[in-house]
Amino acid sequence: MVLLARLTKQAMRRVSRDAMGIDLRLLMPLSYLGDHDGSPQQELVDALCMDAKNVVLLLNELEDAGYLVRRRDPEDRRRHRVYLTPEGREGFERAITA
Repeated sequence: MVLLARLTKQAMRRVSRDAMGIDLRLLMPLSYLGDHDGSPQQELVDALCMDAKNVVLLLNELEDAGYLVRRRDPEDRRRHRVYLTPEGREGFERAITA
């Protein structure tokens, strides 16, 4: 567990936002959605092991950047599903390459 924390710190220090085109903390939800496009928002909360309010803040930022859209779940109007946009896929690929 200690090594994971150290690795995270090193990655945060070495990866520049300019090179990736996106903040590293925004890469986590993009990565998850790359494999689970259309996931319910609550599933992201569980998968990222984050507080729901913090996930909403990340999603708001990504949505403002045009990387994702949230739509009401047709089966349960109380829930939102999260979808990557073509710009989101492109941004994710660009960040991974960097």
